[in-house]
Amino acid sequence: MSAFPTKARLDSIDFHRRYCVHYEPRESKTGCGLDLERPHVAVGDKGMKWGPCIEGHLLESPCSHCPKWERPSLESAEKYSDGLELALVRLTIVDPVISKWRAYPKPKTGRRDVLECPVCKGKLHVEQSSYNGHVRACCETADCVNFIE
Repeated sequence: MSAFPTKARLDSIDFHRRYCVHYEPRESKTGCGLDLERPHVAVGDKGMKWGPCIEGHLLESPCSHCPKWERPSLESAEKYSDGLELALVRLTIVDPVISKWRAYPKPKTGRRDVLECPVCKGKLHVEQSSYNGHVRACCETADCVNFIE
């Protein structure tokens, strides 16, 4: 996004490039079929519990542990980092609107509403849980605000 990368952006890019492109943390198996339920590789003093999926770039030959291991390209990591930065900017814009709408203390029954999205002026659907008071918001505009606390 910026012509002059900040340290935070460079750190984000570096962090993203530590993972294999096939790594899928939401499932018990990665996209390449490596079983994450058991340790695989030990590296250095601290060890590497999920190697080579995470920090495989530290191994001398990550493909000897997983033939499908692939480090994300610099371009894809930059795109990912820039997307995170843009999402944080959107959250910073929408936060005052959500904070004003949110009920304190948490409501006895769930709440729902449709507000004007302060980012794109579209429709922002908001809900607040009666269970824990958390808010979720989703703008109807594609690639705009969408989060769950």
